[in-house]
Amino acid sequence: MPVTSFKKCNDPCDLDYRHHRVNVLAKEWNLNVIRPLILEYRVPEKLMERMLISAKSYVYRCLQAQLNSNEGLSCSMNLDNFRDSRTNITPNGACVPKEEFQFLYNDVLKTWFEIFQTMIEPNEQILKLVRVTPNIRIKFGRELSDNIDRGLNTQLPHSDAWVEGPWGFNVFAPLFGDCANNTLRYFKLPNGPLPNSFFSPAPSYEGKQILLGDFLEDETFVPKAGHVYISDYAVVHKTWRSPGCAARVSIDTTLMAGDHDVHPDRRSEYLSAIPEIGKKYFFQVIRSENEERAPGKKTVYSHYTTGNIKLHMLNG
Repeated sequence: MPVTSFKKCNDPCDLDYRHHRVNVLAKEWNLNVIRPLILEYRVPEKLMERMLISAKSYVYRCLQAQLNSNEGLSCSMNLDNFRDSRTNITPNGACVPKEEFQFLYNDVLKTWFEIFQTMIEPNEQILKLVRVTPNIRIKFGRELSDNIDRGLNTQLPHSDAWVEGPWGFNVFAPLFGDCANNTLRYFKLPNGPLPNSFFSPAPSYEGKQILLGDFLEDETFVPKAGHVYISDYAVVHKTWRSPGCAARVSIDTTLMAGDHDVHPDRRSEYLSAIPEIGKKYFFQVIRSENEERAPGKKTVYSHYTTGNIKLHMLNG
């Protein structure tokens, strides 16, 4: 009989409970446990091919890159040549949807959620919330100057619990570019319990660095393109670049499983079921790329798409 619920737990620092949740997901979704509290899913080849086509079209448009009409998406474009094309790129590399190319954005979401649906299909009931605002992100070979001193710069080791609440799972999928040398690096959990303050919210990653003295980088693990990685929020991670690396593009997002909720400032980004984009739903993008300046986030914990996208149910 499928597992449809998890053990009850209200203590964020209970690592036994976190291992229990990960083991349930691994069993019910047929995922591989490749590191403590880290799961791996291999995307079916045909779906991955479609994901790359959608993501490349979207990212190149965000960068305002001109494709050679004869080569199209098969061309090997040097993404680092467009590091100064920042109209639609945040300091942390997120590719921001705009009104002019909202259909490309919806196509990326459509394919991504098809991958997500395939992954959880063995037992959809154990998914509590799915985030509908995944980050399609470009990380250039060198960090953008306006991101270096930001408190939420992902080059700093961090847990998503600090801006999302303590109970979620991080989801990371390398797509294309230099994914081997420009990637996400995970940290090994220390021996012993985590401090009570580890999972509390923080407006900046900097203030939490003092808690990470016993966390060691796992230098032997490199996430592979064509795979999706799910990690518990107890797993610290950071953007990592080897010297001389090139740009890479990836998707990062979150999911919720178990009897828990997200940070109230992020609740609007989640649904209880995966939306069928193009069939039942469409995301309208409100802001134009011709606007001189994007409005600031509602709060430090809000997402950059908040107030910029609106989910519409299509008439059947």
